[in-house]
Amino acid sequence: MKRMLEWSDLAIAELDSADIMVLGAPMYNYGMPSALKAWFDQVVRIGKTFTFDLARGG
Repeated sequence: MKRMLEWSDLAIAELDSADIMVLGAPMYNYGMPSALKAWFDQVVRIGKTFTFDLARGG
């Protein structure tokens, strides 16, 4: 698990240091490829890459 978090932290740091990010991917039945979904799963982390506020009723 620590090794996976290390990779995730590296991917987040790379993404955070970028000025521009360009994604190009094919669409399969109106969905993204599984490899791209797996990448998103690694870089989307609560408190690290996004936050949400339940008090706003959102």
